[in-house]
This record gives sequence, C-alpha cells and structure tokens, in this order.
Amino acid sequence: MTPGEITATVSVSIALATFFFGRLTAMREQVSDKTRMSERLDRIWETCSDTRDAVREMSRKLDDHSERLTRVEQQVQALSARVERVEDNCDAIFKSGAGTD
Repeated sequence: MTPGEITATVSVSIALATFFFGRLTAMREQVSDKTRMSERLDRIWETCSDTRDAVREMSRKLDDHSERLTRVEQQVQALSARVERVEDNCDAIFKSGAGTD
C-alpha cells in the first residue's frame, strides 16, 4: 500500500467513525427528547386531572350552596308571611290604623 492509499483508508475510517458517532449521538438525543416530552405530557395530564377533580368538587359545592340558599329563601318568605299575618292581626285587634311599624 502506498502512503496515499493509507491516508485515504484512514480518512474514510475517520469519516465513517464520525458519521456513526454522530448518528448515535443524534439517536440518544432523540430518545432523551422523547423521554422529556413524555414526562412533560404526564405532568400536564396529572395537572389536568387534578384541575378536573377540583372543578368537579367546586361544582358539587356550588350545587350544595344553591340548595341551601333556596331553602333559606323559602324560610325567609315563610317568616315574612308570618310577620305580615301578625302585623295584620295586631292592626285588627288594636284598630289603630297607624300600623305596627
């Protein structure tokens, strides 16, 4: 072999080694990127699940509060009607005409 052939063979070997090393590095980076992306998606999914659960809980609490508010409003109306009846009875008994205010 001549020195030119040896140089060419070494150059080709170095080029091939560099190419394969570059491909391996690129594949590792792709795997690493996919792993990071998968982890991020998992965290996003967990956050979405937690948010969905929190919204459901808040919705349930709002429903409970709405029911309680409706009951309180009904009780206030019933008490208001009773007060009006008592005032009417007092006005009828005392016939003052000025009212019980």
